[in-house]
Amino acid sequence: MKIEDLVCRGVRALASHKKTEITETYDKMSLFEKAVRMDLNENFLIEEELVKWVLRYVGEHLDPRRYPPAKGIKAVKALSSLTGLDEANLAVGNGADELIERLVNVFVGDDRALVIEPTFEMYEFYITRRGGVKVSCLVNDDLCISADEILRAVNGVKAVFICSPNNPTGIQYDFEEVLRVVENFKGLVVVDEAYVDFAGKSLCERAPDYDNLVILRTLSKAYGLAGLRVGYMVASDDIIKWVKVAEPPFNVNAAAQYAVEAIALRADDFKRCIAKVKEEREYLYSQLTKLDGVKPFKSSANFIMLKVVKEGWNSSKLVNALLNKGVAVRDRGNLPKIENCIRVTVGTRDMNNLFLNALKEVLHGS
Repeated sequence: MKIEDLVCRGVRALASHKKTEITETYDKMSLFEKAVRMDLNENFLIEEELVKWVLRYVGEHLDPRRYPPAKGIKAVKALSSLTGLDEANLAVGNGADELIERLVNVFVGDDRALVIEPTFEMYEFYITRRGGVKVSCLVNDDLCISADEILRAVNGVKAVFICSPNNPTGIQYDFEEVLRVVENFKGLVVVDEAYVDFAGKSLCERAPDYDNLVILRTLSKAYGLAGLRVGYMVASDDIIKWVKVAEPPFNVNAAAQYAVEAIALRADDFKRCIAKVKEEREYLYSQLTKLDGVKPFKSSANFIMLKVVKEGWNSSKLVNALLNKGVAVRDRGNLPKIENCIRVTVGTRDMNNLFLNALKEVLHGS
């Protein structure tokens, strides 16, 4: 017997073709550990005092001998306070990734799901691993969506995944276009709003009004809990009930739940830090527009995508050159519609200037 004979079809599909790029990319990230990390969209503008206060709060309330509050209930209550949404319309997970996986397990299974691309790789990852089939619908040339194009592509699919603001383009899609899909598609529409805190407007409050709309959110980006992993979803009572049927009892650890509680207590301080990210994003964008050799795109997220336009250069070459200068950014040039593009996280002013100086040096030798 070969162990490969026991491996599930979906996992074998991951190993058999380009989807292995997802795993390989994350494996290579260990090489970046000594660099200034501007490749994972973490929030470095949360003040050190605030981070330490959250950790003290967690330490004062956490008893690691005890299992965490079941079904993430402490986090759900804190999120209800933070967002103003009803607890019945909320579910939490070990990062938004777990919720993507659960939605695929509950609503897609081994059927087909449509993904609006280019976008976050993990939708395809979980669809494929479950044994389903990812169907692709590309954005327009202006990198925005067309409800008409999406609705023409939904035949035979059970769910549509839309990331808005989109990773890696940073574009927030027109709400009317998104809701046209929701209102005309007889399946589940998942709108991933992981970066919406940096955009200023959200569909969260609309989600409970629809019987087929799920909004995904995370505390990894705006609220700095990337290391503790907390994501949540907003949806109608019925969708939440079915999602919770497939929810393990202790999926969100106790430290993460107490951290969410702490964030809710100091929400205004975190909103002030989010405002700083927006300020730095505008600074970074304005500086990039002055630099020959790259073309930045306006962003509604905590990162900026830029296209490499200097003759003789491509995105891969630039990423490697920047890494040699001690700055890690993400190569997105292998994705459709955004060839030769890289993505850089908005950092502190010092980080942003370090990146800008490294970029000038590698492109212009100065």
